[in-house]
Amino acid sequence: MDDADPVELWSRLRVWASRWELSPPVLSAGWLCLPPGYRAAAVDGWIVRPLFEPPGDDEAARVLEERTGLRVPADLRALYAVHGGSYAPLLPNGMSLLPYEAMLTTWQYWATLTSQHPGWTPELAGDGTHYRWSVPWSWLPVAENDDGIMVLDSAPGPRGTAGQVLFPVDRVERVVVAGSVTDLLRRWLAALDSGEVRFDPEHGYAVPVDPERSLADLLKE
Repeated sequence: MDDADPVELWSRLRVWASRWELSPPVLSAGWLCLPPGYRAAAVDGWIVRPLFEPPGDDEAARVLEERTGLRVPADLRALYAVHGGSYAPLLPNGMSLLPYEAMLTTWQYWATLTSQHPGWTPELAGDGTHYRWSVPWSWLPVAENDDGIMVLDSAPGPRGTAGQVLFPVDRVERVVVAGSVTDLLRRWLAALDSGEVRFDPEHGYAVPVDPERSLADLLKE
């Protein structure tokens, strides 16, 4: 089990972010009806989200667990006691951590979709580590970008481990890249510290220096 301190790792990521020019995410006025949990402020007809959320609320974590039936891992709870999520694109592929309330909003949206297909059965991935589209019952959404959502998997395949991180490689497929949120942060920081990834102003987040290397493969090393 990873014994690193997730709060210390996240603080190191914020040091990296301080070297980059990150602007608060802005949404057009068409997004005025944001779902609950997406804290934002309207500025001149635009929606501006803060880069960093305040500490997560224990009651919000309790409600999340109660309504989803999923457990918030101890390392994630420890991290959110200090940093309650972020819209800063600090994670791989410019992903940002979701606040508890946004995790629940996403999970409930998935639940609505899957309830419309009662005969649907999860399919085991080729490597046996996880099931494809086992949402929402066993997946806790923890981070997102415009193209996908990273989840913690509580019901892994026979070759996987509970709590593993599933990273989206496209709009459908996911792969296991870490055993926990703490492990993910440790792996990502190692890639940043080694110079294997760099901040790309055009994208607004860090990308592999070698364009031939995928982020998933880099994280798994």
